[in-house]
Amino acid sequence: MVTMDFPATASLLIRLDYSDDEAWTATLRATSGPGSTSGHLEALTVVEDPELDGMPVDELVEQLVAADSGRGYVFVADSQTLDEPEHPILAIALPRGGGEPFGLRVAPAKVAEVEANLATGNLGLEEIAEAADTDGVYREIRTPTKVVVRVSQILSAMVDGPSTPVLDEFRVALERNPGPDEHETRPLDMREVYEDRSRRPTSYYAEYWDVFGEDEYREALQGGGAGLGFSLYLPNQVRWDAVLDPVTFRPVGAARWAKRPPRSARRT
Repeated sequence: MVTMDFPATASLLIRLDYSDDEAWTATLRATSGPGSTSGHLEALTVVEDPELDGMPVDELVEQLVAADSGRGYVFVADSQTLDEPEHPILAIALPRGGGEPFGLRVAPAKVAEVEANLATGNLGLEEIAEAADTDGVYREIRTPTKVVVRVSQILSAMVDGPSTPVLDEFRVALERNPGPDEHETRPLDMREVYEDRSRRPTSYYAEYWDVFGEDEYREALQGGGAGLGFSLYLPNQVRWDAVLDPVTFRPVGAARWAKRPPRSARRT
């Protein structure tokens, strides 16, 4: 059995099949090319080592779990990835507390979307899998129940408070929103969101994201109950996540995520 020391970075794409370099190149191109969600995957660390050739996926999972790095997921390019024309990448939610791993095939162009949701705890892999096609490959979110909410409705609901520095900044972001007034939200259980997002401390994301308000956001969701998940996307890869009261549309909690520039672009 080959034993590997994997990078400590949060998101890994590990190559386990080295039989077809052309197919591997096509996989990477589809993952980060023009058709992908983000256009690039700077948050994903690609792991290539010929010693990994042919390693069974379950053996890889065992090593990652044994390393006890706190990593909750991994992306894998195996023989199925390289053999199939679409090159579906295997996303795996790593088991916790003796549980079982959960795998989902993801179209390369959607890996960035899945990675972002897993990294922030916005959605778990099993939730994402609910939108997979009948062949078991995730290609796009299909929300069965949607509630359309206007930015103006949220702002109106915020008039009566409560007021915190995070919610005040969220209100300013809404007031300056350069996008559409109407947004689709998704029903959710606040306790489930709290548990998903509490699996890692905010510092876990520090290398790739500048996070504001996440601790307050989680605290607001801890009591549970029904809510509406709302996301506001702003220029320069800035996103606000919020949970709204499903009746009044008043924000229960909010957090801002701003993508850090690549290391090469940062001042040293």
